[in-house]
Amino acid sequence: MSQAKQLDSDNQITVSAIDRIVLPVEQADGGRFRMARPIDLEGINRVISSAMDAWRISERVKRISLPLYQYGLDDLDFFQIFVVENAKGQLLAVAALEQVDSSGDQDGAEPVNLHGIYVDPVVHGTGLGSDLLEKVGRVAAMQGYRTMIVKAKADSTGFFIKQGFEKLPVRDPNRDYPYRYRKSLDLQLTV
Repeated sequence: MSQAKQLDSDNQITVSAIDRIVLPVEQADGGRFRMARPIDLEGINRVISSAMDAWRISERVKRISLPLYQYGLDDLDFFQIFVVENAKGQLLAVAALEQVDSSGDQDGAEPVNLHGIYVDPVVHGTGLGSDLLEKVGRVAAMQGYRTMIVKAKADSTGFFIKQGFEKLPVRDPNRDYPYRYRKSLDLQLTV
């Protein structure tokens, strides 16, 4: 992450900054948005596994792919992982941000990559994924990022378009992932 951003000594945005600027996710059961902790990894990976169960891919592909999507302790050093938990402390959703090379962004600004966003299927359709994406965008804007990019699954492109993402052009079909999206982050959201 860039030095000029509101980060602590471990290159993570401070939890107090999130609590102060980013409001908790509004959920009937008292859902709360916060940074992930090492103790959350089992719950994070449960949410990812549950989310993948809802994907329209073969069971074999799910089984083979699942370990590639799950996070481990080392990933907490490379990603900013955020969770939404209910009043009982059960994780309902996960999102991860990753710094990327600015050469891929159209305006040359340093973009942030939405590495993943996963919502437990039991709360699909409640707006939790949209709320989580908004909160993560606020955190990224607070850190000085002006653009968020994502490589979406084909099934999720409608979600990202609804959230204001624009499809990036495929310049080289042999190299470019076809479902890449970009969104400008509104700095006014953090006020």
